[in-house]
Amino acid sequence: MASSSMSSRGSGGSWTAKQNKAFEKALAVFDRDTPDRWHNVAKAVGGKTPEEVKQHYQDYWWGIAYKDDESKER
Repeated sequence: MASSSMSSRGSGGSWTAKQNKAFEKALAVFDRDTPDRWHNVAKAVGGKTPEEVKQHYQDYWWGIAYKDDESKER
């Protein structure tokens, strides 16, 4: 039985600057109302699974929110 949490196609947690740029551009094209959003974003990024790009999105926005909260405390 294959694990749904990790695919051999993706490269896990390491993202290159090029992949991050492609990720940001893809998010601008494929908004939350786009059918198969994460599949489309993964295809645009290359080398990542839909699950990996969704997790990266969650980590990305959590990081922005954390930085914003941190700056308000100063």
